[in-house]
Amino acid sequence: MKRFLLILLSLVCIAFCVACGKKAPKINDVVNKDEAVQYKEIFFENNTAYDNKKMTKTGIFTILYDAFNDTERYYVWGYENKDRESGWQWEFSVKDPSELPKAGSEVTVSGKFVANEKALDKKWIENASVKVESEYKDSPCKYDLTTMSPTLSARVQMPNIINHPSKFEDESICVYGKLTEGSVLSSPYEDMAWSIPVTSDEELPEAGSFVTVIGKYDEHGHFVVEKVYTK
Repeated sequence: MKRFLLILLSLVCIAFCVACGKKAPKINDVVNKDEAVQYKEIFFENNTAYDNKKMTKTGIFTILYDAFNDTERYYVWGYENKDRESGWQWEFSVKDPSELPKAGSEVTVSGKFVANEKALDKKWIENASVKVESEYKDSPCKYDLTTMSPTLSARVQMPNIINHPSKFEDESICVYGKLTEGSVLSSPYEDMAWSIPVTSDEELPEAGSFVTVIGKYDEHGHFVVEKVYTK
């Protein structure tokens, strides 16, 4: 009887752990409408009033791998509003990348905003200082798109991955998306489309489900799902 109870308790613990694993790690939400306004003024309306001025930005830190130019890019970003579908993102450079925190951490970035051809949008906060407000340590992936703004994830990092899968081969990738018919993972944002076929040894959730997946590209260019978190 005692052995039976121990076995039962073990099964309950296992089931509990499995249930816990269904929830993906979550970063903080930073919402700042004023940042979105300034970002649009500079990059959509070509306002140069902020050039060569000091900027201080508080938001979520992320690392993007630019496969086209074979370089890492660093950003601080946040949402425009609570719908979490649009946002702002400021690229910055640092003198020593080894001192940067984990992607997904909340940071305050300070430095001079300047024009520079090395920046993806030709302007960035140069040689910035980075203060960690709260550290994020839960990401299980080298390339974690869940720590990126909707624009960086859907319009920058995913096109890099799709067009250069060999550069991401055997590296863990985390991405949030919508499963569609035929085992295809698609963008969760209607105005920022992308899609990739996925394979898995386990049965995937039904089409229409929003999921966070962890996987790797194999030598054949297939994205192999290793773990799925439902929304």
